Amino acid sequence: MVSQLIGGNNLDWPRKYQWCDDVDRWMLFVDGENVTIQAQKIAKGKGIDLEQGDHYEKDCFIWPVGMFHPQIVGFLNMPKRSYYYTSVVGDDEKSLDIKERLWKIGFDPQVFKKEKKRPAKAVDITLAKDVLCHAFRDNYDVAVLVAGDSDYLPLIEEVKRLGKLVLLAFHSDTTIYPELIIAADFFKGIVFDCSLPPSARDDQGSIHT
Repeated sequence: MVSQLIGGNNLDWPRKYQWCDDVDRWMLFVDGENVTIQAQKIAKGKGIDLEQGDHYEKDCFIWPVGMFHPQIVGFLNMPKRSYYYTSVVGDDEKSLDIKERLWKIGFDPQVFKKEKKRPAKAVDITLAKDVLCHAFRDNYDVAVLVAGDSDYLPLIEEVKRLGKLVLLAFHSDTTIYPELIIAADFFKGIVFDCSLPPSARDDQGSIHT
């Protein structure tokens, strides 16, 4: 659990950064493959049946029903871009279906084909490339990275060296590499539960506080 590693489900915004809730230039980067795998593990452990539909495809993607992108971190403004990276087993028609479903919930879908039971390396590589390219081109002030893989540690450090802030967000109910959280400027624990309507979730299915 994050609380066991860090001492609480959230490392809240430091006082000197309270103005960041009104940040205008930010982008959202979601490692959907990693997020989905962990969400399925959490759901199984809690006896929750995730509902396949517009917001969930087994082993491919998940996004909470009713959660607008700024809610994931508590920002007031919409992101300049919202990228969702994942992979799918299937033909071109299946890949297009996943892209369309992600697009309908507000994402720029980055969907890669993979072989069954094998992770797609293109997910991590493309996400890292996009985060760095946008930082180098000064397209954002804050990068919101929804991921929990320790492989992203060098990426976070490099983005900070480019003068950008990094907000890390991931499941509250899972273990996260401690150094990944410490490397980021901020951390937020979130809930990915697509089995309940927004009104039945804590804080409408958004951020745990």
